[in-house]
Amino acid sequence: MTIHSDYEITKIDHSKKIVYLEDLNLGNKSVTNDAENVVEEVNEHYPYYHIYYCDSESKWAELIHDSGLFIGFGRINISNNT
Repeated sequence: MTIHSDYEITKIDHSKKIVYLEDLNLGNKSVTNDAENVVEEVNEHYPYYHIYYCDSESKWAELIHDSGLFIGFGRINISNNT
């Protein structure tokens, strides 16, 4: 049995092609530690969108990917009022 992270899509900006996620921190894997699966899941519904997420410490980052294949993390400057 594979346990994935718990996250919520909090906003979708279709004009900028950005999906915003929040790590719910419910005791399973964090979005950070499950980035490959999170990117794959989000890309299924929103292909080619940027994926920004707020981690359990309220820090924002981008999950950089190529057509749903996780590549790495990117730094972004964003407020928690998104």
